[in-house]
Amino acid sequence: MERPRFPHGRAADPRDITIEKLRADRATLKERLKAATDENELLRVRGQQEKDHFSREYAQVEARLRIANTTLERSRKHVEATILERDVKIDQLQKHVDLQQQLIESYRKQSSTMYSTIIENGTDALKKSMRSSFSRSAIGPNNQVDDDDTSSVHARNDRDSDARVHALEQQVTKLFGQLEDERAEADALAAHVDQQKAVNVKLMKTIKTLKRKLDESSEKSSIEHMLTDLQGRFRKVSLEQEAMSAALQTANDKLARASDEVTTLRSDLAAKEAKLAEASATSTIRDSEIQSLLQKIGKQDHYIADLEADYKVATLLRLPLNCQARRRRSERLVSPTYTHLQYIN
Repeated sequence: MERPRFPHGRAADPRDITIEKLRADRATLKERLKAATDENELLRVRGQQEKDHFSREYAQVEARLRIANTTLERSRKHVEATILERDVKIDQLQKHVDLQQQLIESYRKQSSTMYSTIIENGTDALKKSMRSSFSRSAIGPNNQVDDDDTSSVHARNDRDSDARVHALEQQVTKLFGQLEDERAEADALAAHVDQQKAVNVKLMKTIKTLKRKLDESSEKSSIEHMLTDLQGRFRKVSLEQEAMSAALQTANDKLARASDEVTTLRSDLAAKEAKLAEASATSTIRDSEIQSLLQKIGKQDHYIADLEADYKVATLLRLPLNCQARRRRSERLVSPTYTHLQYIN
């Protein structure tokens, strides 16, 4: 009967194939986990960079907006101060014009009074001269001496009257000259006031235009456009960050599931490795038992071959077998090892 021969190397085991597949799956999951981790880190760094860049730009825009507001406030205060100064100057000029008009009116009244006084004085002097001439014509040539005295008196009176009239005429001329000067000064002052009013009106129009332009520039300036652009970019970055956060959350979920799968596979692999170790130990024990049994079988084969040779020799020689040899052979044939080999076969 031919006995099985066990080679030194073992054949491929399906359990070894399963373990290799599990190891390959674990390596693949590790690579996927590393790739997902690197991608998440890249997304996080990119989001942080975008956030820092937007923070810097927003701070610069806020600084420029503060500077623009400060400049606008300074310009507004300067315009208000200029308007107030112009108003004060106009009030002063108006008061001066009113005072000059009052002086002109007083000069006019004074000149009218003086003119009426001069007219009355001149009329009185004329009446007196007429009376004196009439009285001289009524007295006649008989009173020639008296006439000479009277004429001398009248001449002296006429000279006094002429001097007074001349003085009054000079005063009237002087007053009219002063009146004309005051009128010219008042007209020049009124023209200056009108000019100042026109300048003030132009200045007010310019200030209103400047205010309107400042309001329009404050409402429609490039800063607000830049701020609107930055707000749009901020919303865009926020949406991108939310999308990246969602992608990161999805990747984290996948990573958690992959980690769970890796943990499960590791536990399965550990269990299968334990079973494999147990099976390997059992196989090793069985292999050692089989090798020892094969060695015993080989020895028994040699012994049986020897017995067969002895039996053939004894048969040929027709010699009786020794009783002790028979007993020894019978003991060997009924030994536990032989019985176990028969049970295995």
